[in-house]
Amino acid sequence: MKTNNLNRIAKTIFIIGILSIIIYIIIKSQYESKKRADNPQYTIGLIINVRARAKLSVALEYSFKVNYEGYKSIRGIEKYNTKLIGKRFYVKFESGNPDNCEILLDKPVPDSIKEAPPEGWAKIPK
Repeated sequence: MKTNNLNRIAKTIFIIGILSIIIYIIIKSQYESKKRADNPQYTIGLIINVRARAKLSVALEYSFKVNYEGYKSIRGIEKYNTKLIGKRFYVKFESGNPDNCEILLDKPVPDSIKEAPPEGWAKIPK
């Protein structure tokens, strides 16, 4: 009887822990997204790798520079596509915090733009 209650308590604590982690991740993601939206800067990102993670997960790794300092980040994507390696897309980041970034896969950088200013742009150039 006591073992049954302990198992039930352990399962409840485990479920609460998992739910807490999920809620934290969601809130953090929304917070970071809002910070990027409130204070955006843009630069050029280069996709350097596409790799399979877990069973159904694919991530692309990209790099970019802000104020001459290099940064790397990853983003999950739906399909494994090595044709993306070497492609350039705009990266939106929070001004003053380039670690808070996202690559904009719907915004490829035209060949006519060779590089971004060190601090990035306030808006995506036309």
